[in-house]
Amino acid sequence: MKRLLIIILIFILKVNFIQAEENSGKNNPQPDIPVKKEKVVIFYFQDKSRTDKFRYLSSIIPESIAKDIRRIGDYEAETYPVNIDYLHSSASGEDKEAFTYLLMNMDKEVKADFMLVGSYYVDGNRIVISTQFFDVERKQIIYVRETESKISAIVLEMIEEATNRINTALNKAVRIKKEAKAKAAAAAAAAAEEERKSKISPFLGFYNTISGITFGINYGLVNYYGDSGDMYKNADHVSLNIFYELSNISPGIPFAVSGKFDYFATRTKESYNKDDNRNREFEFTGGSLNAVYLFKFTPNFNIAASVGVGIADVEIIKEEERDEYEVVISPAATIEDSLNPYYNFTLSMNFYIGNLKIESGCSYNIIHISDMIHYSVIYFGLGYRI
Repeated sequence: MKRLLIIILIFILKVNFIQAEENSGKNNPQPDIPVKKEKVVIFYFQDKSRTDKFRYLSSIIPESIAKDIRRIGDYEAETYPVNIDYLHSSASGEDKEAFTYLLMNMDKEVKADFMLVGSYYVDGNRIVISTQFFDVERKQIIYVRETESKISAIVLEMIEEATNRINTALNKAVRIKKEAKAKAAAAAAAAAEEERKSKISPFLGFYNTISGITFGINYGLVNYYGDSGDMYKNADHVSLNIFYELSNISPGIPFAVSGKFDYFATRTKESYNKDDNRNREFEFTGGSLNAVYLFKFTPNFNIAASVGVGIADVEIIKEEERDEYEVVISPAATIEDSLNPYYNFTLSMNFYIGNLKIESGCSYNIIHISDMIHYSVIYFGLGYRI
């Protein structure tokens, strides 16, 4: 009978413990660590008998109870050779406060999770045991139903029955405590998650979307070839660009894409022998989309080869010509404005210092208009990678 009761107690305790751990683990996964056992300290029982004939039970009963509690395996149980009076459930609030104060002071010495206080008295051939738990953390007194039996050789069985009732009360107290801790932990985790969400920038989604994009600006010198080289002066070239490596999507891909906005303006050379003796201004504004192949030597250095196609707004202004007296001696100024495709082939070296990009390269460009203007750009640029 004794073994059956203890097995049932262990089973109930284990089920409650596992359920609490599983619920807690779902919300807050933790690495496997040894579980700290609850410590139960049992004070020597007060002998309320009319004679001191059974005074020896004052220590025997606690020792027997401690042995049976330890047998469960999930508790540490030890006795403490101090007698503390049992407090009846009908005691006044003042007495209960004094009792709580006494046990809290005792806890400074014994360092327990639960304390067990008891008393017994023998009347004729009957013995009655009264016990109560004190939950240190919750500062709560838990009463256990009295155990009564005939005093004889059966006294040990009676102690066993008292132990079983104590174990039942102890398991219930531990379960309540663990449930309270699990709820508190879940509430704390929910509060922490809400606080974390409240601190997340509203721009985080946008930042994640554009992460890995490099914005840059290049400055270079335009050099014309063929008839255009004879006609036009070299010009300053400015380019704004957006660059994105496809390895940000799938590591190992050596390709990238880029978009460019190009601008430059020039005019005819003074030495140019014009058929109509009129100066010309040439203005180029264009945008292109480029496919890039990267030769990566280190994570912070690569050589890029790209080919691109775009559309350019080309404006050619033929100025009117005046003599030394500001008299117009040519037809009025005319403007030729057209949209034309253009192509570019670029080779560049790219260095990264943190998020800063330093670029240097050259490009060869063709504007597809009637006289097919060819020009190159040698440039230097800076960029910032998000």
